[in-house]
Amino acid sequence: MSASFAAAVLSSSVVSGTSLFYAASGELVGERAGIVNLGLEGLMLIGAAEGVAAASLSGNPYVGVVAAGLACLLANLIFGFLVIERRANQLATGLSLMFFGFGASTLIGRPFVGALVPGLPRIAAAGLGSFDVLVWLAVPTALLLCRNCPRVWKACGSRSRAVISRARAPPRRSGRSNASRPRSESRGASNCPPRDSRERRR
Repeated sequence: MSASFAAAVLSSSVVSGTSLFYAASGELVGERAGIVNLGLEGLMLIGAAEGVAAASLSGNPYVGVVAAGLACLLANLIFGFLVIERRANQLATGLSLMFFGFGASTLIGRPFVGALVPGLPRIAAAGLGSFDVLVWLAVPTALLLCRNCPRVWKACGSRSRAVISRARAPPRRSGRSNASRPRSESRGASNCPPRDSRERRR
């Protein structure tokens, strides 16, 4: 395998994985809040179709990026309303949102098949070609998500018991008061008499 072929494979992997990275980062934050959204693929299709349509009509790629974000935000608001307010099943609602995204993206993007869309500015990388701005913005986004927060804590959330069940040490919290402890711990501490009083009873 030549060096040029390896560079081409790496470059295409970075470009293809950037959109998945942004979607997975949003789902990571949502799952830490206890929400599972299986409609990410539909959201990505809605955002892509709306972005292409807006960029093609306006001639400005930044308008397309903003339009794609607003379209995904609107679709996620529908998901949040059904799951949080109406107490709908998260898995069924996510799958319904995914199929809705398939149909909506086809309906939105059909008039723009074959249209020329202006691209974002590209920045060259040594030996890997050039990437657009969104690819480069993925690097600080990843660093922001991973800063002082190990992967196992992100998977378990903010609950110390979940981290302990993974045989890992929970994060240390300085100045933790009795009011911030879990109810079971504070209840057990309040029901347990002091050691001096127990010795006196004996």
